[in-house]
Amino acid sequence: MPGRKLTAISALAVAATLALSSCSSGDSGSTGTGGTTTLKVIGWKGGPAEPAKIKEINAAFEAAHPNIKIDYVYQPANDPYTQKLNAAFLGGKAEDVVMTNTANAARWGKSGYLMDLSDQAWVADLALPAKQLATVDGNKLIAQPSEMVGIGLFSNLEILASVGITKAPASWPEFLDALNALKKAGKPGLALPDKEGWSVDAAINATASSEVYAKTADWNQKFAARETTFAAEPGWKNSIDKILSLGQKGLIDYKEQLGISDFGQGPQDFKAGKSAFLLQGSWALADIAKDVPKVQLSAWPGGDSAATNGAMNAVGTMWAVNAKTKNAAAAKEYLKFWSTKAALDQYLTAESAFSPFTTVPSPKVPNAEPYVATVDAGRFFVLPENSWAGGASQTAMQNAVQALLLGQKNVDQTLAAFDAAAKG
Repeated sequence: MPGRKLTAISALAVAATLALSSCSSGDSGSTGTGGTTTLKVIGWKGGPAEPAKIKEINAAFEAAHPNIKIDYVYQPANDPYTQKLNAAFLGGKAEDVVMTNTANAARWGKSGYLMDLSDQAWVADLALPAKQLATVDGNKLIAQPSEMVGIGLFSNLEILASVGITKAPASWPEFLDALNALKKAGKPGLALPDKEGWSVDAAINATASSEVYAKTADWNQKFAARETTFAAEPGWKNSIDKILSLGQKGLIDYKEQLGISDFGQGPQDFKAGKSAFLLQGSWALADIAKDVPKVQLSAWPGGDSAATNGAMNAVGTMWAVNAKTKNAAAAKEYLKFWSTKAALDQYLTAESAFSPFTTVPSPKVPNAEPYVATVDAGRFFVLPENSWAGGASQTAMQNAVQALLLGQKNVDQTLAAFDAAAKG
């Protein structure tokens, strides 16, 4: 759904007027009588629409830490959340622990509003791609990723079974075979609704998980160091060519897809059986499964073989500690708890998400077994939303992809536009 995606993958820019001198110890938390600490925590999860087991996790934390009481504040996502925290940090009144995303964590961290967590024991257990998105100034870790959100292929297994296909495709050749079989039988095929510009760009990035990152795991680091570019990396051209070929083969009508909402009508059409395949985020899985009980989420089949096919993740929610909190010890205990199976199993199952920690396995997310298996095998990359895959750069790339679909750019021009957008 749009709110979830926008919260996990993008954020409004923090005002340039943030000034460190505005920070003060404030009244973010308090120590009550009898040695009980009240820890103030704020997040956009835990509300009526997305309870995410926050209440249960906080209760479990309090049971394990009887001297700490959690005062949890639910704040709706997107603009109200960012604006509230901007003002709270400016006024020195931010909560002890704040839920954040990669974009805001980077901005608040660079402004000195978030505590450096690099010395915490759980840091060594973070998967490297997730750790990199929580780091600023080279080595300062300022947030704890609490989930990786999967972006992959949703398959309606009932429609596939009608043409004799028993499982979701796990490679590009299998994908093409399935789409051709569906087309021959007059059955609906792939939907990449792209009115908002997200889906087709995401399909290119997901294909790159196999074409680029499976071969060069540190491509993002090389790109940041100006050792390579989108135009110079053959895997990016291959990724775009594969996605374009679906239209050239008559397996998808991209001009039609440009008129369908990525997060509104597209998923609704899939739920209504109007497509057998849809690229979407795992945030939509639980809702879609209510109408499509035989749905399955797997890694986008962009690889030439199942053994090399990779998954694309985004870091979703993160926890950060107010640098000016009066309750640093309790805040660190809270994040320590969030690095354990006791918290993560509940949260990740509710979120249909995956573990960012190497020794805490992802739970058995219903309808996502193939995706979990790919992640557990280590064949995944994480979108660098704190650089080219977020904010204005991401928007410019999405616009370039839409221009490509409309015939206004060729592949080389699109790659050049990617490089220009990434440079800001």
